[in-house]
Amino acid sequence: MTYSEIMKNNEALEMLTINEVIKILKISRSTLYRYMERGTIKHYKFGKSVRFKKSDIKRFIEEHKA
Repeated sequence: MTYSEIMKNNEALEMLTINEVIKILKISRSTLYRYMERGTIKHYKFGKSVRFKKSDIKRFIEEHKA
């Protein structure tokens, strides 16, 4: 998904930064990067910026409840 597609769908308002996801999930930065590399958490790159959809993070939480 491109940046313009996200902006067109107003999903940019629903995007989270790396620091926000770390706080929400209560995980370390290295754990988040590992999840990103493995495809466990879907992420979007815009140049050097990385963002996450709130809906993807909510889905991750639901799928990984203990």
